[in-house]
Amino acid sequence: MSKQPSESVTLQELTKDSELLKKAKTLIDFRGYNIEEVSQTPSAIDIQVSHPDSEDTIMMQIVTQTDYKNNGVGAHTVEDTEYLLAKPDVDKVIIFGNRFTESAKNELRGDGIEFFSPTQSILSRMSQKELYTSILKHVDALCVTTCGSTPQSSTDCMGYSKQITPCPNCDGRGKLAHTFSKYAPYCPKCGGSGKKEQHYRCPIRLISDNADFHYRKDWRRLLHNNLLSLINLTNSKQRLQLNISEPSA
Repeated sequence: MSKQPSESVTLQELTKDSELLKKAKTLIDFRGYNIEEVSQTPSAIDIQVSHPDSEDTIMMQIVTQTDYKNNGVGAHTVEDTEYLLAKPDVDKVIIFGNRFTESAKNELRGDGIEFFSPTQSILSRMSQKELYTSILKHVDALCVTTCGSTPQSSTDCMGYSKQITPCPNCDGRGKLAHTFSKYAPYCPKCGGSGKKEQHYRCPIRLISDNADFHYRKDWRRLLHNNLLSLINLTNSKQRLQLNISEPSA
């Protein structure tokens, strides 16, 4: 099959924001890739990327149309993409497809090509260090967006305080009001103390400190959750409205 003519585009110009495109964008974000060039044909989207810490050129291809009814990727589709590996300036190839046949998977593994379907988790392919490095990158970016700079030490961060405040669940009473019981139950939030230690007023600081602990404990799944939470904060318009000022007396 001859190579189809392609046209240069940008990710913003791609009108069909499919699950595969979203997954490709997520991988770019997680790994810190820089987008060098984007082009598309009737059957695929090619995204050439690089990493600031490497001289390798990486080609990501999103297969959008095949001969299968469900646009699955078979061995012959993989053969059609091998021209990417033949390029002298391409060091690595990553393929995104709706689904992959076993023969296609074997072919891709044999060629050392990384591949993803909508049901495959990108985070599961990332090393513990990659996860933690991506977390630190997002924390720094969010700190700059929210406060204008990154704190040089934990004590410089305005999102942390040891000030004791009344428990908002029971208004400082320690027990729940509006019950018919002779003995009102203790507040489950503060355990009956009526006080809450307001350590964190900023979700960025809370996630960052949790991630440090999870990384030391090698708790990979919780690191996944930390990174996803930061991605959600980064992509949310509400990040510009995060309130990290001291609580009023």
